[in-house]
Amino acid sequence: MKYCTKCGHQLKDDQLFCTNCGAKQRPTAAVASTATPPTDKQPTRVPQPAGQPQTQFTQPAAPVASHGLRALLLVIGAVVVMALGVGGYYGYSTYKRNHLTEQEIADIGDGVAAKYLGSGNVSVYYDKSDNELTMEAKSGTRLYDRAEDSVSGYGDLDSLSPYVGKFKKISTAMSPLMPTDLKDVRVEFMNPENTDRYLYITENGAVKYDFTVDDDD
Repeated sequence: MKYCTKCGHQLKDDQLFCTNCGAKQRPTAAVASTATPPTDKQPTRVPQPAGQPQTQFTQPAAPVASHGLRALLLVIGAVVVMALGVGGYYGYSTYKRNHLTEQEIADIGDGVAAKYLGSGNVSVYYDKSDNELTMEAKSGTRLYDRAEDSVSGYGDLDSLSPYVGKFKKISTAMSPLMPTDLKDVRVEFMNPENTDRYLYITENGAVKYDFTVDDDD
């Protein structure tokens, strides 16, 4: 309800003129809405039918960091590749070693003999059927002269003693270079006056025959 601003007569809220004195009245101000319109920054809630659970709005979960997992996978991959490489190299080396020819083994023996006896002192041969690496002293070398003196009786039988340790080292060095089933190679140092007979036999670092103490059959 409202009253005339001039005569005080009671009027209705929507009357613009007084029915008593005819004075013009001020319009009644509209009540401003205090509701806040929804914004795009706030989630809106959709009304749910009665009896239905209310929908919960949640923020999307942050992605889980994967740097650590990626690094771990890279390490595992590198280890696998390395293992395959080592295994492949070892397998190839074993295959190659197991298919060496007699001449190839003789050449390997020649290199090992040169390391311990000096280059050009012996000729080296290999017989796969008996697994024997034969060394013959070359004429004119000090080793040949000592061996010849030892068997001819003109020299001391112990003149070859310094070489025995070298013969043992040659047999030890040859073992890992031989085919898998021929590691127990016999290294024979032959009599220079009769190359069908040997003066020393070594195997895996041990003396198996010494002409100064054993009977040569």
